[in-house]
Amino acid sequence: MLAKIKHIAIVSDQYALQGKFYEAVFGMTTALNTRPERAVTVSDG
Repeated sequence: MLAKIKHIAIVSDQYALQGKFYEAVFGMTTALNTRPERAVTVSDG
């Protein structure tokens, strides 16, 4: 079984760009409950 990230929080003024980075580099997906006006939630599964 591979290890998974349970939770990580990163403070950034460019959170949307950070979310796209994690999607592109690590293959993560954006959660449906993302609050685009102030946060983005990504997951590895």
